[in-house]
Amino acid sequence: MSKIHVGEIFRNPRTPRIEEAEVDGYRNIKNVTRGKHSTPADFGKGMPRFAKLREGPRKGVVPATWFHSKKKGKEYPDDIDLDSGYVMYYGDNGPKVTNQGDSRPPHPSAEDSYGISLLNQVEHLYFSDDRQDREVAPPILITEGFEGGGMKLRRFIGAGVLIRRETVDVDDGQYQYQNVLYHVALLDLPKGLDWSWVDDLRDPGVGVQETFRSAPASWRRWVEEGHDALSKRSIDRSLDERIPRLPRSPDPLTVAEEKEPDDGSGHVYAITNPAWDDWVKIGRARNAKKRWNDYMTYSPKRDYELEYHVSCDDRITAEKEAHQLAARLAKGRMRGEWFRVSVAQAKEVLDKLGRPVEDETPQWLKNASEDPNY
Repeated sequence: MSKIHVGEIFRNPRTPRIEEAEVDGYRNIKNVTRGKHSTPADFGKGMPRFAKLREGPRKGVVPATWFHSKKKGKEYPDDIDLDSGYVMYYGDNGPKVTNQGDSRPPHPSAEDSYGISLLNQVEHLYFSDDRQDREVAPPILITEGFEGGGMKLRRFIGAGVLIRRETVDVDDGQYQYQNVLYHVALLDLPKGLDWSWVDDLRDPGVGVQETFRSAPASWRRWVEEGHDALSKRSIDRSLDERIPRLPRSPDPLTVAEEKEPDDGSGHVYAITNPAWDDWVKIGRARNAKKRWNDYMTYSPKRDYELEYHVSCDDRITAEKEAHQLAARLAKGRMRGEWFRVSVAQAKEVLDKLGRPVEDETPQWLKNASEDPNY
C-alpha cells in the first residue's frame, strides 16, 4: 500500500526512472503513480487523464483526471486554498510552444482545447443527482509544480470534484481568446490518499463497488450525498470576488445588445430548456421576452421557456447579485449563467432583486412557441 499526503513534495525527474522509489532525496512521483500498472501518470503540462477503460464492467469510464498547476508564469494564477478545501484552476487553452520551438496560437474556442474537450465528456457526472453517475465520476487529482534547488518538484494538493465551471476572456497582449475556469472542492484526506484506490480505478477488471474498498471516506460520502457532502467553505471561496480572476465571458446576445448605451434598467430572467433538465439560465436583458424570442430563433425545436423575469433599475448589478445568490443554492454552475437550481429557487432569487413582470406575451407568440407549424 502506498499513500500520498496533502502537501507532500515529490521529485518529478526529467527521465522516466520509474523503478527508482526515490530521486534526489524525494519520493519519485512517477514511481508512486505507476502503482501496479505499467505506466505512471502524465506529469507534463495541463490537464491529462488516465486512459478511458476499453473493457470490463466499467468499460468507457475515465478512471481519474489531473490538474497540474504552476506557481509562476501567470498574470492570473490558479488559486489553491487548503484551509477552504478549494482550488481554482485555468484550463489548457492558450498559446503553446511546440517541441520544435514554434509558437502555436490558442484555439478560437476554449472547448476545442485538448484537455478541456476531454473533461467536457464527464463534467455532467459531477452535477448529477443520480448516484450511479457519481459512482463513475473521475476524481480530479491536483498537483502544484515548482522548482527548488534546480530540481523540478511536485506538491500534492489533493483530490476533488468539480463544483463550477465558466468561460473567461483572455487578452495577453498578443492574442484574444477564451479559456475555462474550473472550481474544485477538495476532499477531506486526513490520513492521506491510498494509491491503491487509483490503481483500482485504472483496473478494467474491477467493478464499481470494488473501487470503494480503498476510496477515501469523503469520496464515498460525496458519491452517496452529492453536493451536500462538500465543504461550505469551498463554495464560499469560489464566490469570493476579492480573488483576482479573468472576466467571465458574457452572453453574446448581451454583448450585442449593450453596444449601444442606455439607462441601465431592464430585466433579470430565468430561462429553461428541456435539453438541460434541472438547470436554469439566469441572465439580464433590456427586455426578457425579446431575449427569449432570440433564443427561440436559434433553437430548431423552439423549446426554451421563459419561466420568470423581474424588472430592475440596474439590471447589471441585479444580475450580479442574482448569480451570487443562485450560486449559494445551486448544486453546480456551468458556462457562467446556467445554475443547477429549481425554477422555484430561481424565482425566489429574482424576487429579492426586482419587481415581477406580468405575462404580457401576445397570444400569437404563445401559439408559435407551442406549435412550430403555427
